[in-house]
Amino acid sequence: MGTTGRLFTGSVLPPERRAGASLGAPLGAEWLAGAGGSTARSAVTRHRTMRIGIVGYGTVASIHARQLASESSVTRAVVIGPDLKRARRFANAYGFADAADKLEDALARVDAVIVCSPSALHYEHACTSLRHGVATLVELPPCENGEQAAELGREAQDKRVLLRCAHTSRYLLPYVHLKEALKTGQLGSIEQITYIRHHKPIERHWTDDALIHHAAHPVDLLLDWFGEVVALGCVISPKDGNPRSASILARVEEAAGVTIGITYASHLPHGRLLVVGDRHAMETDGFSYVRSDNEALELSAEGQTVYERAIHDQDVEFIRASRGKMGGVDWNETVRLMRMLDALRRLAVAAGKRERRKEEDSYG
Repeated sequence: MGTTGRLFTGSVLPPERRAGASLGAPLGAEWLAGAGGSTARSAVTRHRTMRIGIVGYGTVASIHARQLASESSVTRAVVIGPDLKRARRFANAYGFADAADKLEDALARVDAVIVCSPSALHYEHACTSLRHGVATLVELPPCENGEQAAELGREAQDKRVLLRCAHTSRYLLPYVHLKEALKTGQLGSIEQITYIRHHKPIERHWTDDALIHHAAHPVDLLLDWFGEVVALGCVISPKDGNPRSASILARVEEAAGVTIGITYASHLPHGRLLVVGDRHAMETDGFSYVRSDNEALELSAEGQTVYERAIHDQDVEFIRASRGKMGGVDWNETVRLMRMLDALRRLAVAAGKRERRKEEDSYG
C-alpha cells in the first residue's frame, strides 16, 4: 500500500452520514411512540439506562457484548442461550447481570435484545422478542425468505416496537469509502463488479446457507449503492439442503455486469470486491484495505478493528432508534434484500430443473 493510503482508526462516519440512515422510516422510531403518544416501554427507556439482552454466546455475540460495554446509557442485563452454564460464563466474562436458558423467561427483564443465535433460529427468536414488545436487532439473515421478513415487519408494527436487521457490511469502513467514491462519480461509469468470498470449511453443529447468509452481504451492498439489482442467474451447490456455495450473475445500472462467488468449501480462503469504472477501479477485502489506480482513493486499516467498529456504530444507531431517534437501516430495506434473495433462489431452482430435464432427455 505504501504511504499514500489513508489510515482510519475511528468511527466510520458522523451520525448524519452513517450507513443506512433513514428519514421517516415506517418501521422505525415512530412505532415506539405511535399515533397516540409514547408507549410505556419507550417512555421508560428514555428516562433510564436501557436494559439489553443478547441471544447467543458465540463470536459475533462477544463482539456486540464488548461494544455495549463502552455505552454508559446501556445496562447489560441478560445473556440467553440453551446451555445455561455457557450463558453464565459469557455473562460473567462480559459484565452481564444474569443469564437464562429460555428466551421467554428473560424478555420481561429487558427493553431490547440483539439476536446472535445460529442463523436458522433468527426468525423464531426475533418473532418471540417482538411478540413480547421488546425492541429487536437481529443478525443477518433475519429469516429464510421475504415473506418471513414481511411477517416480522407486521409483527413489529402491530406491537409498535422497533425492529432492525444487522446490515453490518454497510458500516464497514472500506465499503463506506467505496460508496462515497461511487456517489461522487470518482470511478466514472461502472463497467463491472466482481465479489469473491471463499471460506475454509469449519466444523460446527449448524450450517449456514451460502445464499441467504454470505451472499446476502454483497447483494445488500449493491442494493444500497445502486438502488436496483437485476438478477440474471444463480447456481447453488449442493442443490438439496443448505448450499455451501453460490454463484450469482446480475446487472446494476444500465449495463454493468456483476458476478458474486461464495463458498464455505475452499481450502484456499480468499475475499475481495473489485469495482471497475471507466475512469478508475477500486479493490477491497472489505476490512483492511482499499486499493486503486488512483492513490487518492486508497486507504488502509486494521481489519478486526474495522469490523468491531462497524458493529459498534450499528449498535449505537439501534440504541438511538430504540429511544425514538433516527438511526439504522429501515426494515423495508431488509424486506427488499430478502425478496431479492428469493428471486435468486428461484433462478437457482429453475437452473437445476433445466439440468435434470437435460439429463432425462439424454437417456431418451
